[in-house]
Amino acid sequence: MRDSIRSRELTWEPKFAIGKYSAVLELDRGYDGKKDTQSITFFVIPAQTIYIILGAIALIAGLVFAFLSKFEIRVKPGKKKIEIVEREQITKLW
Repeated sequence: MRDSIRSRELTWEPKFAIGKYSAVLELDRGYDGKKDTQSITFFVIPAQTIYIILGAIALIAGLVFAFLSKFEIRVKPGKKKIEIVEREQITKLW
């Protein structure tokens, strides 16, 4: 059975997995007690976690943008004090 291909498929279904994992394959050749070993390291991040993080970043960016578009930060002439002044509302005619 030289040059033949044998495969085995394994499934891994944890309840909740996040972080760095390692998988190790130990293959017994079946003769002379020879064994081959191979390992791989991978990261697992659930898609739902990524969506929550991206949503939080978008929300924070939106709030910062809304705050900066409504207020203007400036230094009064002759003073070293910074003040936050509300911008005048600009009306656009369509």
